[in-house]
Amino acid sequence: MSNSNFKALLILFIGALIALAFMLPIANEVVGQSQTQNRVNDSVTTAAVNETIELIGRELVGTVTVQNSSGDLTEIANFTFANEICADGLICIKMKTTDAAVDTGDDSTLLNVTYEFKPDGYLNDSGARSVTTLIPLFAALAIVVFSIVMFWPNIRDFMKN
Repeated sequence: MSNSNFKALLILFIGALIALAFMLPIANEVVGQSQTQNRVNDSVTTAAVNETIELIGRELVGTVTVQNSSGDLTEIANFTFANEICADGLICIKMKTTDAAVDTGDDSTLLNVTYEFKPDGYLNDSGARSVTTLIPLFAALAIVVFSIVMFWPNIRDFMKN
């Protein structure tokens, strides 16, 4: 292997590592911004009557299922769910215990909550979600173009022979 080929291979290797180091976190962030997430059997200790607790997530999507520790469904009327401003100033999901929870013993107890939510940073606009998913595609394309440009003299020599 000639010295110039070795240098080109070294530059390609370093360039690919740098590109992957940037591409993987970007791809993870794109997934977080464009897909809803689920919490399944998330253990929470409910609040006292007419008090609220904050659940993980920014905005509730769909219905919520509440179960006690033995797996029995809990009366959903015992709780109200709302998207409100939380202590940190961001929008979050709040679970409020109603007066009806006292009769069934669902106040100040450990329950399992299952729900789907939009995470912090979720893009509500479908156009923005579509364009955002193109970012990792263009990053991969840039890696391919970089590889071709780095090895173009070698590819050209190979094609001549």
